[in-house]
Amino acid sequence: MFQKFKKAMNSTGTKMKHTGNMLKSQASGVSDPDKKKRFETYKGSKNERYLHVETVFKGAEYKGKIVLVVGGGHGIGPDLVRTLHEHHAAVMTTVPEDFKIKFPHGVQVLSGIDPANAADAQKITKALEWRNVDVVIVNEPATKPSPNAVTCGINAKAAHQMFDAHALAPVNVISALVSTGSLKTGSKVVNINNQDASITWRKVQGEAPFDYGYHMARCAANMAMQLLSVELKEMGITVVSVHPGFNKTELTAHEEDNYDEEGAVDPDIGAMRTLHEINRLNPKKNGKFINVEDGLNIPW
Repeated sequence: MFQKFKKAMNSTGTKMKHTGNMLKSQASGVSDPDKKKRFETYKGSKNERYLHVETVFKGAEYKGKIVLVVGGGHGIGPDLVRTLHEHHAAVMTTVPEDFKIKFPHGVQVLSGIDPANAADAQKITKALEWRNVDVVIVNEPATKPSPNAVTCGINAKAAHQMFDAHALAPVNVISALVSTGSLKTGSKVVNINNQDASITWRKVQGEAPFDYGYHMARCAANMAMQLLSVELKEMGITVVSVHPGFNKTELTAHEEDNYDEEGAVDPDIGAMRTLHEINRLNPKKNGKFINVEDGLNIPW
């Protein structure tokens, strides 16, 4: 009997420790790097923002806004476009040439755009026809890590492609938009770049072997956004990176076994979380890396 009591107390103590760590994390404004603990804590505290974002999301704030979604054909991209359209935003999105899903009538679709190509980025600004964009969302590219021990060497070609897709592409797009005056005071620039970009969080989430090119490219994307946030601040433009949460998309299919215990959500919820956080952006958050699950910061 004593052993059962002791075991129960140890379990309770562990849970209290996890909750205490989460509360400290929230108080410091920093999200918890452990996905499983993060989910368990918010579930235990019945956190509405985390568990039921639809109760706090104010979609009406997008009515009449001009929103550009770069990469609307993968991940949470299609749901970002649909949700924005449902709330009467004027939406333009880019998709690959072979994209098959049909968007609602009224969504302007640019097919065959590679944002890593500067010439293609110029096609986006031409299609805007000098309209000012209220929100630019650059969706993370459809890439997946391919871990290998460092003794196997690094695939330089693949690493360069990762860099182009993750870091160069958003800079190309924003450069083109700024150069043509498509961004204005009050515009928001959001780069979706998941938690794999955090150097600090590798200490908790890191499990060797790694895909060096993948992680380095994501880190480079964060640096690009930080530099843009400094340069565009004087123009009154807010620039952030966001982690879209753990979403059940083709980008995380290899992690399907962890969906339940780590709180994975359907992509429409991930899209709503992202759009909710964009609603909450202000100049004070310029240059931050934000977890849209809880609105807290992720350390670089």
